[in-house]
Formats: sequence, structure tokens, C-alpha cells
Amino acid sequence: MACNAPFKCTLVTGFYTSRLAVSLERWADTQKLDFTPSVLLDPDGASAFLFARGRSIRGVHIAQRGSRLRARIELWLERCASRGDWQMLFTLVTFLLEHGARGTEDDGLPLVPGALSGEEATRRARFCFRRDVLTLRQVREPHAGVLSLATPLFTLALGDTDLGRGALDEAELDAVEARLIERARQQV
Repeated sequence: MACNAPFKCTLVTGFYTSRLAVSLERWADTQKLDFTPSVLLDPDGASAFLFARGRSIRGVHIAQRGSRLRARIELWLERCASRGDWQMLFTLVTFLLEHGARGTEDDGLPLVPGALSGEEATRRARFCFRRDVLTLRQVREPHAGVLSLATPLFTLALGDTDLGRGALDEAELDAVEARLIERARQQV
């Protein structure tokens, strides 16, 4: 599993969705998510940001480019994405694949709907979140200051205690994720 950078994938469809908002509404209406994502659509209608209050830390980014006959849709997560962010991404990618899109992950591996399960989203989320928290701890130490995680909706300033201090076992990882989700929830 590649997780050297934030997750990114590219999908190609045989159609250009002139209204990305309509596609996102169809996706949200057909999913059995235990949360409701908010959609921030750019005025040009070609890019969007998904955020689930109380479940997201960084959200899901979407950009669409193309012509009437063919579209290229890029979806990505930023560092320190929560399990909820990963779940939103995987369900959206699966929805697009089931509706005729083809795609690859950033490392060139093909995207297959059955491989993008909730369990896989959780597994990748945990692996990448742990790596991201450890990286941010290393960056923070020499600067002894505040780091920031920006989204299109807000900037989350990380203080000394936000990333935890102890061993990053499962309990500490859960506590850090819950703390950042709550801090993000308070921002929107």
C-alpha cells in the first residue's frame, strides 16, 4: 500500500458531468453513510470540497476537467485525513466506478470497486494517519510552535497537546483523531 503522499486518484468517465453538484447529490442520496457530508462547490462548478461535521478533519477534494465526451475527475485527501474522510472518498470513488468511470490511484494501481471497502478505508486511514501524526510531531519539535492544517473552510492550528505526546498506540491514535475531529467540528 502506497502512502508516501496524501491519497490521490484519477478517474476517467465517458461523459462530462456538466454539473458536478448533481453527481454529488446522486452519490449522497444513494449512500448509506452514518453522517451527512456538506458540499462546498466552487462557483465554476468544476471543483468541490466535501466535509462531514463531526467526522472529518481535512475533507475530500474533487476537481473535474474535460469535454462533453470525456471527463477527468481527480479526488484527493490531505495529510491527517480522518476515517470519515477516507470513507467519504472510497464511497464516492466506488459510486463513480459503478457508473462507468475507470481510474487509477496516484501510484498507477487500477481502482477496483470491490477493493474499496469500508474495511480498506479504515485500514488505510489508520496507517496514513499514524504516519502523518508522527511526521507532524517531528516537524513541530524543533519549532516548538503551532502548526496549521488548512482546508477550504478553516485553518486548524495545532498546539502542543493536539498530536499527543506518548507512544502512538491504538488508544493514543484514537484520542488524537477524536481531538482533531472535535477541533474541526468547532470550526464549521
